Amino acid sequence: MRLITTTLLSLLSIPALAATHFHPLFTDSAILQRHADVPVVVFSDDTDTLTLRLNNEIIGSADVQNGRWSLAIPAQQAGGPHTISVEGKNVSLAISDVYFGDVYLTSGQSNMELTLARTEEAYPEDVAQADYAQIREFTVPDAFDFTKPLSEPGESQWKKAQAEHIRSLSAVGFYFARHLHRYEGVPIGIVNASLGGSPIEAWMAPRLLTPYPQALEAAAPFKDDAFIEQTQQADQAAAQDWHSTLANRDAGLNDDTPWYAESADTSDWKTFTVPGRPDFTQAGFTGSWWAKKTVSLSRTPEHPMILRLGRIRDADEVWVNGTRIGNTTYHYPPRRYTVPQNVLRKGDNTITVRVIANNGNTEFFPDKAFFLGTDTQRISLAGEWHYKQAATMDEAAPTQTFIRWKPTGLYHAMIAPLTDFPLSGVLWYQGESNTGEPDTYAEKMLAMMDDWRQAWEQPDLPFFLVQLTNYMTPQTGPEQSHWAQLRDEQAQAATTPNAYVVTTIDAGEYNDIHPVNKRVVGERLAKQAQHAVYQRDVNISGPQVQSAAVNGSSVELTITDPQGLRMLTTAHSGFTLAGENGEYHWATLERDGNRFTLHSDNVDKPVTVRYAWADNPIYKITDAEGWPLAPFELSLQ
Repeated sequence: MRLITTTLLSLLSIPALAATHFHPLFTDSAILQRHADVPVVVFSDDTDTLTLRLNNEIIGSADVQNGRWSLAIPAQQAGGPHTISVEGKNVSLAISDVYFGDVYLTSGQSNMELTLARTEEAYPEDVAQADYAQIREFTVPDAFDFTKPLSEPGESQWKKAQAEHIRSLSAVGFYFARHLHRYEGVPIGIVNASLGGSPIEAWMAPRLLTPYPQALEAAAPFKDDAFIEQTQQADQAAAQDWHSTLANRDAGLNDDTPWYAESADTSDWKTFTVPGRPDFTQAGFTGSWWAKKTVSLSRTPEHPMILRLGRIRDADEVWVNGTRIGNTTYHYPPRRYTVPQNVLRKGDNTITVRVIANNGNTEFFPDKAFFLGTDTQRISLAGEWHYKQAATMDEAAPTQTFIRWKPTGLYHAMIAPLTDFPLSGVLWYQGESNTGEPDTYAEKMLAMMDDWRQAWEQPDLPFFLVQLTNYMTPQTGPEQSHWAQLRDEQAQAATTPNAYVVTTIDAGEYNDIHPVNKRVVGERLAKQAQHAVYQRDVNISGPQVQSAAVNGSSVELTITDPQGLRMLTTAHSGFTLAGENGEYHWATLERDGNRFTLHSDNVDKPVTVRYAWADNPIYKITDAEGWPLAPFELSLQ
């Protein structure tokens, strides 16, 4: 997720390209869809007749009309490298190292956007060993437009899944592509159009939002560029004023000896435990506070070291031995700073962190990595730290107007410009930003899928949806959950033809909305694509409920899976039952082969059964590969 105002400003417009140029998707190292006619698009102010060549073979000629030229390359087999050129009296364009393979659009919010740089700590070998010249990603630049669909996205480049670029690629996209490339043996292209924090409405065309007038009303003011600029300037001014006031009040910055200095007096600092929070923040705190820890090294480092500070709410600035080494402006990213070896020394080294709490809550997040060292040799930083309160603010930090998330803007600027580019399928990982109002998600998802298929003129284009992972406090009892409701909406959308859903309730982290286990997500998506696109006989889901029936005060379910069923050891069954009063109670679970009997002494006449229905649910049943039985709610009447 991006919260910095300068990023907001950069989203407003797309960089100007040369007067005559290829559509930005046509660059060196592009991957184009095999087995499909691929339109090559050129934008030009000229009125010339242009000729298209694939390698040295003439494909045909056509005139530039209304500033746009297009001619299709006939369907090709997988492979390359190829050169594509377009020539005319005053035009000479060419791209090289082009391959034909299978192209997938990846879209959604931050968990699709999340790069391998963010998952490298968990899977270092995947990054270190990545050398896949025929896996390539085109990252669509972030942009919005509320007035019309754009004809082209911002300028970017196709990047190969090799050492130079691997850390900047979508982790889900990479693991998906790697699996397909390994098993299907064809080049895989990923067109990544995703943006952190974006709700589904931002990716929808205006006509789809007619049933939701409040969404169109929210977008309407931003059709005015002057209003956008005014809003951004006001937001920026308010943020700068708040942070300036905080800095002026911060004793750690304004004392004669700043608190990050090695000579700072810390004799009156108190202690707290990391991970955790100081006592004074328990009742809520907005402002700034400082934390320090001294760590001893047995020798002077010969190489830079990693300073890993888990995650911190909300923002932080870090010094080591009085030298500033970095900062993070919001609480989601993992704190992983590089400390130059000349900053560290044999003996004691002091780590100082200035923490900014924006809105009454602050902490060093639990169950995260806190260390100084390398990925293999670490000195733990968990345990006792010293702290001191520095400044208190009278009100929370001003909220930003997230213009980029307003309805229709991302569709116009990041999806509509791609629709001439044939695809094998669409991967969609989004939903966290719609959990506040989950009830209409399925109908919006269905409308969007149909609309995108029409825009691409691919009526059978498969969609592969990622269900929300497990997140927040682990389940201890029956609960009402917007996250569970949205998972159910996602499952409903995937009951339609050419739509699939990947269950990920085993891949999340209770303390992180951005879990790092993107490998299992990408590989499950790839298996579904193997089934849908390549007609392979592979496992594409966890166990399935075949039937449900009431037997007295019990419920009997038949659950099957070709891989076989597995039962996990959990505190509860994961199943809850409700009667006509709508109150849910844990159910006991008895198994006889594929038949499962549910019962609760508190429910005489079961009306509804739920399974894994919580923000961070208990789940009990998987197949032999570990793919969980998906969350569900069934009416028994």
